[in-house]
Amino acid sequence: MPPRHANQCVNNTNIYEYYVNDIYEADSRQNRLFVHTNNLEQLDIQAVQQIWGSLVGNTIAFSIQDKELLLNACRAFIFFRLLLLLAGLALLTGCPASILGGRVVAQDLAARGGFKPIEIETAPFVLSGWLRPGTGQTLHVYFEGDGLAWRSRTRPAMDPTPSNPVSLRLALTDPTAEPVLYLARPCQYTEGEARRGCFTPVWTHERFSEQVVAAENEAVDQIKARLAARSTALYGYSGGGSVAVLVAARRSDVVFLATVAGDLDHELWTRTHGVSPLTGSLNPADVARAVAHIPQLHVTGGADEIIPPEIADSYCARLGGAQVIRETLPGLGHDGAWEKSWPGLLSRYRSGN
Repeated sequence: MPPRHANQCVNNTNIYEYYVNDIYEADSRQNRLFVHTNNLEQLDIQAVQQIWGSLVGNTIAFSIQDKELLLNACRAFIFFRLLLLLAGLALLTGCPASILGGRVVAQDLAARGGFKPIEIETAPFVLSGWLRPGTGQTLHVYFEGDGLAWRSRTRPAMDPTPSNPVSLRLALTDPTAEPVLYLARPCQYTEGEARRGCFTPVWTHERFSEQVVAAENEAVDQIKARLAARSTALYGYSGGGSVAVLVAARRSDVVFLATVAGDLDHELWTRTHGVSPLTGSLNPADVARAVAHIPQLHVTGGADEIIPPEIADSYCARLGGAQVIRETLPGLGHDGAWEKSWPGLLSRYRSGN
C-alpha cells in the first residue's frame, strides 16, 4: 500500500518512492505539506529536475543515497505541483488534478461564483456540495458526473473526485436568481471521517444503486426544507444525468429536468463500449415513464465518443409523448466546454427565464 500522506517517503532497497495517488489528503492541512522544511527557498531544484525525469505511472522512483535530499525532492515536487494546479496547467504525472487538484479547482470556482461549501449528512454517506443563495420558490440542483471512477479499464480509482467539475461549471452559469445547489456524488471531495461508506463499488458498478440515489434524494430534501423551497429543478452531467432522472422518478415536486451528455441508458452504454454491466445500479431508461410528465431537456455532443447521442435517444424513445427537447451540439465531445452553451439553452427552453 502506498503511504497515505503527502510528506511521506519510503526507503525500498535504496529506491525511494513517493506515491502521489493520495496527495489530496494534505490539501486542507498545509502544515503537514511542508512539515520538514521552514524555508521553501531552500528546496533543491536539481532534485525536482531529477523527479521530472523519472516518472513511472503514478509513482516517482529515483535512487538517492542522501535521505535529506530525497525529502527535499518530495517537498519540492508537491510545491511545484500546487503551482501547476493553481495555474490551471496539466500535470506531468499519471495523477492529474483529479485528487488534490479537483478540490482546489472546485473550491476556487465555487468561491468565485458566490457558492458556499456545505456537507450534508445522509443515512449512508456524507455528501459534499456548494450552495448559491437566491430568491424564489424553486431549488435548482446540479448533480456531478461520475468523476474519476477508473484509472484504467481494469483499475478503479481510490477517490472519485472529478478533476474537472463540469456540473459545477454548469451551475455557475445558470442565470436563475433562485437558489442553486451543486451536489457531489458519494465520496467525491470528502476526507477523513466523512468518507464513511466509501468503497470502490459506490463509484464503479453500483454508482446508481438504490443506496446512492436515496442519499442524493435525501440531500435534496434537506436543502429544500432548509430553504423552504416549494419545488425543485434537477440537472446532471454524464452519470449525474442518470442520478437526476432517478431522483426525479421518486419526487412529486420536480418542475424541470435536464441532462448534459447524460448516461440515460447504462445498459445500452455498457453494451456499446463492450464493458462490464453496472450490476447493482438502477437504469434511468427503466423509469422514463415515471418522469414523462416533467418538462425535459437532454443535450448531447455530436463528437461525444464516451456517451454518444444514441444513449439519450434510447431513453427519450421511452418517454412517449412527453414534453422533451433533444439538442445535439455539433463538434462537442464529452469533456467539452458545455458551460459556454448552457445559459443560452436554459434561456431558450426553461420556462421562467
